[in-house]
Amino acid sequence: MVNPLLSWVREELEPAEGIISYLGFKWRDDVKTRLEISRRRLLYPTYEIWANKRGIRKLGHIRFSGDLLEILKREKFKNIEKGRAQNLAFIRGVRVKAGVYDRDGMYGGPLAGDEEKVQDAEKGVGLISPHSSPTL
Repeated sequence: MVNPLLSWVREELEPAEGIISYLGFKWRDDVKTRLEISRRRLLYPTYEIWANKRGIRKLGHIRFSGDLLEILKREKFKNIEKGRAQNLAFIRGVRVKAGVYDRDGMYGGPLAGDEEKVQDAEKGVGLISPHSSPTL
């Protein structure tokens, strides 16, 4: 049986040299949390959503952070490093893949079989930049 965290890494993360991805916080189902997650592509809440959609028991935040770093190194992500900036934990060298979040910035991305949306997502068309501010 494949480790669920390893499956998530393979499905939703990609190497990104020099890019910082914040680990984030535990999921809360409110508008502010959804906007923050979609804007920053936070790793732990993204993992939590993935696990919940599949009915998989998720790791706690602390265990997730340690196990994730080990898996990324084992999966040959290069120059991975964990750090802190302004009291926020991050991992440098990884990011959430394009298409994991759909055009309105919400988790889910295009459905398999919707070829036009999949191609757009792969090109980054219509995706919210993690550096832009969401508009309401």
